[in-house]
Amino acid sequence: MTESKQDARDSLNDGIRLLDQGDIEEAIVCFDSAIKLDGTLVDAYLHRSEAYNFIGQSGKAVTDATKALMLDPHSAGAFVDRASAYVNMGNYERALADANEAIALHPTAAAHVNRGAAYRGLGKVIMALGDFNKAVSLEPRYPLAFSHRASAFLAMGAHDRAIQDATSAIDLDPRLIQPYIDRGEAHRHKGNLEKAVRDATTVLGIQPGLVIGLVNRAAAHLDQDNAAAALADCEAVLSQDPENVLAINNRAIALAKLGQADEALASLGRAVDLASSQEVRAHLTMVRDRIAGNQPKPPA
Repeated sequence: MTESKQDARDSLNDGIRLLDQGDIEEAIVCFDSAIKLDGTLVDAYLHRSEAYNFIGQSGKAVTDATKALMLDPHSAGAFVDRASAYVNMGNYERALADANEAIALHPTAAAHVNRGAAYRGLGKVIMALGDFNKAVSLEPRYPLAFSHRASAFLAMGAHDRAIQDATSAIDLDPRLIQPYIDRGEAHRHKGNLEKAVRDATTVLGIQPGLVIGLVNRAAAHLDQDNAAAALADCEAVLSQDPENVLAINNRAIALAKLGQADEALASLGRAVDLASSQEVRAHLTMVRDRIAGNQPKPPA
């Protein structure tokens, strides 16, 4: 092995160590160095693709996984990484194709999780559940298998099982955000509102200002009749995303509970105009009409 290739291998190993420690940015720097020293090092592209997936740079993850496949067309890991990126991009057909290739080459838990995520994105929840079950059986301590299965159970309305799997995922990797989101929503649907608020607050502790965390906590606060806290969370969402229909809806309900019906009605009027579907528009109109119907009629 030449000196440059050995240096590339050393940089790769440093990157893998940093990736395992959760230092994603520094890991990417090491993988960059490895690739500059040896552009044929498949594992460097694979791990950089994995790192890009961690930080949500799905396009770059696809590019690196594709480069790895050009160098090694039978790399199951590259198909896994690219499938994961496609899932994050919402390109579920391509994700399914890559996950199938990965499973044909090497049926790992990660490959089955990605195929399950693709199936779920395509609305095939039962098929998704089959893959998540397989992933758990292949690797009983793989947190993403439990996390994705929790999401599937939540979508099916199986709240107790969603809570159980989300808790397993959290026990295995407390840094994951999605299990807290799913567990909190399952608790809210079951009426466990303190637990729902606690999980949403944990989400915001991991990633401050995350819109889904604020939206979910606002909904739980509303269910607790804590309108002031719900209003504060909705305002925080709207400062980032002024057209967030859920936040506009919940803000209006909070305002109405606080006796500010006129502002609530104006807020809902804007939400109706922004609604992307007839179903959402009908719901918001119903809420607006309900608030308006509770107001005293002006004197004749």
